[in-house]
Amino acid sequence: MNRDEHSLPLVLAGPLLRHATPQRLVFWLAVSEPLRVRFSFVDEQSIPRNFELEPGQQACRFINAGKHLHYLLIDVAFDQPLPEDSWIGYTLALQRLEGAETTWIEASELAPGLCYPGQKTPGFILPSHVGSLLHGSCRKPHHLGGDGLVEADRLLARCFEQKSLSIENSTTGASATIESPTWPSALVLTGDQIYADDVAGPMLHAIHQVIEMLGLPNESLADGAVTGVASAEVLYSHPSSFYQRDTLLPRHKHNAALIEVLFGGAEKPIFTADSAHNHLITVGEVLAMYLLVWSPALWPLIDLAPPPNLLPASRLLYQTERQAIEEFVDGLRVVQRLLAHLPTAMIFDDHDITDDWNLSREWEEVAYTHPFSKQVIGLKWHSLAIKLPQIFPKKSAGNLGHISAYAVVLCWGWKELPQTRWLTTP
Repeated sequence: MNRDEHSLPLVLAGPLLRHATPQRLVFWLAVSEPLRVRFSFVDEQSIPRNFELEPGQQACRFINAGKHLHYLLIDVAFDQPLPEDSWIGYTLALQRLEGAETTWIEASELAPGLCYPGQKTPGFILPSHVGSLLHGSCRKPHHLGGDGLVEADRLLARCFEQKSLSIENSTTGASATIESPTWPSALVLTGDQIYADDVAGPMLHAIHQVIEMLGLPNESLADGAVTGVASAEVLYSHPSSFYQRDTLLPRHKHNAALIEVLFGGAEKPIFTADSAHNHLITVGEVLAMYLLVWSPALWPLIDLAPPPNLLPASRLLYQTERQAIEEFVDGLRVVQRLLAHLPTAMIFDDHDITDDWNLSREWEEVAYTHPFSKQVIGLKWHSLAIKLPQIFPKKSAGNLGHISAYAVVLCWGWKELPQTRWLTTP
């Protein structure tokens, strides 16, 4: 698949409002090329606050993760605090660094539907105290129960409809109800943001297309002489890439425990146990999946027709999963809108890396004494560091080796990150 780079959307995911206080705001954004950023904030007193940021500045940290994948962590501080308990609208505009097109493009133009009906801009409320929280746990795109974040967006839409932009009922002081919602203080997600060990076939197919269209680097894989997949590119085209990744490890007795660790732990009755056999392995796969579960931007460029050479049973399963994935994608537009309006706190759980991660000493001994699984787990940390830049303390490198320590450095000091073939900073 050869995509014209000019067909790629500028905004691949975001903006995600991550941290919000009267003194400081943090937004996360994934874009397809380096861009200048202009933020404007207007509160109810009509006090404008404008920021024009260059990628690489302290307030606009920048990471290049591929030819057409760049991350911006926008961190702005205010000399005069923002007001609490009132609506603050913001506009985000982007400008190319090079080329003839140097006009500023509003994010609302790049991400249609980013604003709620009747609103000219997205915005947020800074609560003086916590009135209510929206809580979410694990999120699996091919789960048949629907996406809870879509329902969270409906709640915000009802707040606008009822003009209830406060954290408490203005007349009674009561907390929110379904009939009389109030604006949540934050969205708190305390479960698996993705299931790296339980991936539907259509999602994996979409992931591989995203890796190609964004020009994500090839990766060397450990123990290639044993697994037969010495690189990411070989993995993606391997006959066992779909629904058979557990067969990449030879069925020797000493590999039995490792196969169970990586491919046997997610056997839960969603469709069949075979979903565990699409376990994500590379950095590129993880980075692409986060883009696909947080944003609708790339989905119009993706062809979900089954990949060739699927076994008959796998093809049947693929078609069943495809319906669930298409329903999930239909809700991503409002998920993007939700995440642009509510400060969102996230943790990662075991499935973001693999099921039962570090659950016991026996698990650690099996996983970390094999070069293939040790690399897979370490690379997941690498990916999480980009996605969740505020969750790692400075001294939490642990025992995952240099990749884990590298990820921690990435989290708390992108500007100090050394140049690599995978990630570059200005």
